[in-house]
Amino acid sequence: MAQLQRQIIYGLLLIGYLCYVPFTLANTELNTFELSHTSNVLPVEDLTYFQLESSELPNSRAQLMSWLNSLSALETPQAAEDRLVAATKLLNTTQHTRWFINPFSPVAETVSVYFYQKDGLQTGTSGLHHTSEIALQQGSYIDIPTGVTGTLLLVFDSDFYLAPVKVNLFSATEVDEKLKSKSVIQVLALGMLIALSVYNLFLYYASRAKAYLYFTLCSAVLAFAWANIIGIIKLFFLILPEYWLLPPFLISAAFSILFTRDFLDLNSISSRLDSTLMLFFWLCFVLVPITAFAPYSGILVVYATVSIVIITSIGAGIIGWRRGYHPSRFFVFAYCAFAIQSILWTLAFLLPEIHIAVSINFIGLLSSTTGCILLSLALAAKVSLITGENRRLASSLEQKVYERTEALAEANVALEHLISELQEASSAKSHFLANMSHEIRTPLTAIIGYAEGILQGDINRDEQERVLRVIAENGNHLLHIISDILDISKIEADKLEYEMQPCSVLEVLAQVEGVMAKRARDKGLDFALHYHFPLPSEVVTDPYRFRQILLNLSNNAIKFTELGSVTVNVAWLENKLSVSVEDTGVGMSEEKLAAVFDPFEQGGASIARQFGGTGLGLSISRRLAQGLGGDISAKSIPGKGSGFTVNIAAPPTATSEMLHTIAAIDDSVVASPQDTSDVPDFSGAKVLLVDDHPNNRDLIKIILNRMNVTVVEAEDGDIALQKVLEQEYDLILMDIQMPRMKGDEATEQLRSYGYELPIIALTANNMKHEIESYLSKGFNDHLAKPIVRQDFIATLSKYLNAKGSTESLFSNDEMLGLVRDYHADLLQQAVDLEHCWSAGDLQKAEEIAHRIKGAAGSFGFGLLGDKFALLEQLLKEQEQEKAQTTYIEAMSLTNLICNVSSVDIPRGVVSCDMDIELLLSELQNFINRLKDELEQIFSCLARGENNIARLYLNRILPKASKLGWTRLQEELQELLSLVQKPTSEAAQFSVIEKAIWLEVDHLKSDLANHHF
Repeated sequence: MAQLQRQIIYGLLLIGYLCYVPFTLANTELNTFELSHTSNVLPVEDLTYFQLESSELPNSRAQLMSWLNSLSALETPQAAEDRLVAATKLLNTTQHTRWFINPFSPVAETVSVYFYQKDGLQTGTSGLHHTSEIALQQGSYIDIPTGVTGTLLLVFDSDFYLAPVKVNLFSATEVDEKLKSKSVIQVLALGMLIALSVYNLFLYYASRAKAYLYFTLCSAVLAFAWANIIGIIKLFFLILPEYWLLPPFLISAAFSILFTRDFLDLNSISSRLDSTLMLFFWLCFVLVPITAFAPYSGILVVYATVSIVIITSIGAGIIGWRRGYHPSRFFVFAYCAFAIQSILWTLAFLLPEIHIAVSINFIGLLSSTTGCILLSLALAAKVSLITGENRRLASSLEQKVYERTEALAEANVALEHLISELQEASSAKSHFLANMSHEIRTPLTAIIGYAEGILQGDINRDEQERVLRVIAENGNHLLHIISDILDISKIEADKLEYEMQPCSVLEVLAQVEGVMAKRARDKGLDFALHYHFPLPSEVVTDPYRFRQILLNLSNNAIKFTELGSVTVNVAWLENKLSVSVEDTGVGMSEEKLAAVFDPFEQGGASIARQFGGTGLGLSISRRLAQGLGGDISAKSIPGKGSGFTVNIAAPPTATSEMLHTIAAIDDSVVASPQDTSDVPDFSGAKVLLVDDHPNNRDLIKIILNRMNVTVVEAEDGDIALQKVLEQEYDLILMDIQMPRMKGDEATEQLRSYGYELPIIALTANNMKHEIESYLSKGFNDHLAKPIVRQDFIATLSKYLNAKGSTESLFSNDEMLGLVRDYHADLLQQAVDLEHCWSAGDLQKAEEIAHRIKGAAGSFGFGLLGDKFALLEQLLKEQEQEKAQTTYIEAMSLTNLICNVSSVDIPRGVVSCDMDIELLLSELQNFINRLKDELEQIFSCLARGENNIARLYLNRILPKASKLGWTRLQEELQELLSLVQKPTSEAAQFSVIEKAIWLEVDHLKSDLANHHF
């Protein structure tokens, strides 16, 4: 029973529902809108919406209501992807009968207008795919008589729309005022977008700033999008497919992202925002296909993407604004303008009941144009900011230029002073060179003239002793000049070294007196030395430099005194030694006296011309006195004489005695050492000679053998240690730079073993600090390379007992063999050095340079030794550029010495007093003279004067032989043989002549190529 009741109730409910639906469909009523003004906005609530599934519409008003009742009514059509029908009734209460129905929202591909009246049906079509009756506007004209009511159907056929239907109704009289003015505004806005695009494109071409390019692309694509929506493109060109509608908005947003990043330098403001925008940049292009081929989804994608880009850009602009970047203000305002359309779309989509009487698309176009104008203003503000910054920088630059100009002016003044000083220095240098040229040439004239006279036989034997004495005196004078030049150079470079040691001042004074008294007497002057007691017997000073000062002062006094005397006074007080030198010479004025200690000054040009000299002596003496802890003062009276007083620090030694009488002085003065010109006899002495260079060992061994010394050789420190352990020696001569174990290392080991016999350092390193280092390591003494005969004998005499003397060290024949061996070894060392240099092994190169330096002077190659000594020093100091230049010069000279095949270099060196520089100079001079003599020879032969030609040949042949020019000697000997034959022909002379000239030119070229 209960189940039956339930079935009855369900049946009644079903019947009731079926009855209700037809009732509701049959009773669908449309709202009536009264046209009471010339322009009317149709309220949304007055429209009734239907979902249209069929494409057929009723043809008459009688069929209309039943047709509408068959459709599904919609309450609020917020979104649709099909055909939508909006219906209402219109009552015309005005006098206007022609009306324009303007559905301004949404934008659809096709918008059909149907107006049903009792007497007929009016239709019209517009939309994106159709041409409207009014350009750039949707809608159609209909006629509604006054007082007549009709039904209006608006059919929207579209794949996309989000906003509710919005309709304006204009009478024909209002169309021009309302709609056409709206179209003009749209065209102007679109034109403004295009103009901004073109203008910024020109700016890009002018400035190449990327921001202008991005703005141009953004605004141009945006203009294209709006031109398609409002109908400009279809009006003037063609109707584009619907997939062209939405993608341009995404592409424009992508270009706006690039503009934002460049304009704000977004990476420096916020790297996170920059990364976010770049993500959306690529997303815009990824989403383009969706917006093109899925319009309904595409419009949502475009709306969401563009909104996010706008919001992010506004945030970035606000950050830039807060950081003081003023152009960001316009940027923020621009994107706020872009946001207006998105806000309207949001309101229309979320709150359709809100009444918006303006077209969202129209507002969107205006907001886009406004935003682009503001972005253009932002670019202008940026340019203005940059211009202002440039002006500030220009002003700052002008200030800096002014300051630099002032500084340059000051520098120019300083430069003028410097130029003046340099000119004075140049003048002084020219004066110095002229003076030195005169001073050097004067003794050289005598030396060379007398020497050639002896060689040519112009001076007989009775005069030769006097002439040789003149040569020696002039040589000593020349040496004095060169020493002065070297001393002043060392003083100026602050490289002069002083060796303070206990010495007898009285001995120094006695040596000076012995030299100067004789010179004064030779000139007819009196020389007196007066002692003012008490005087210490021994003081601490540099005796060599002190003697040099006294010799300079005494020599000047004698030179500038013609009549009278030279007096030397000696006194000692409070650890100061005072020596005055007074003369009765020419004297000088106060003005000249003030400059007498300047270099190259001699008390006036007339005195310099009269007495000669370098003008360096007093300058050197004063600097030496200052180096010895004192100074020199001067006084002078013109025509009566001058006096110079030197005061130096001279503290007495602990063993010094105070002398009070002349007799005490005579007892304290020690006799001078004996002359070491003879070679001593050290018979029975045994010497260990340690040197890695075989030529060095051979040379020193010959010298020692001449002294009857037994010599045992070792090649390095390691072998030397073994030799010392095997037998005893009286003396060890130890080289320093050696392979495997250096000499100083071997000496330190020997001293550590308790070895007490003398060890002498045999080295080319002769600087004071180097000698002190050797002595501190256990050496008893040192000998410098190359070997100096007197020093070598004197040093050995300290440690070996002499039993007599021999006559000479070695013969030329013995020396020639040694030089030949060294010459061959030198070539191999040059090859090794070149390999080391090419491989960049500078340490090995330094060792080879040291070996060449140490041995070259001993075998007559002192010039080459000097070059390699400089190379070794530069390598030690790591002066790479200077070392490279010196290496090139040294190797060039080595190649000349080793590779000149036409000259027997070893024989020439031995013949030229063991001096390669002298040999090369002689060769150069010989070549210069040879041209004239050869021309004379061949001229004589051409004239048949063979005897005169023989005289010339006999004069130049010995010279070629002495200089070792073997190839020229052979050619000249062959020519002499032809000259001596009466049957010789001119053709034979011609062949020899060509060969001789070729040989001369070849050697001359070799010397020139090696810059000798």
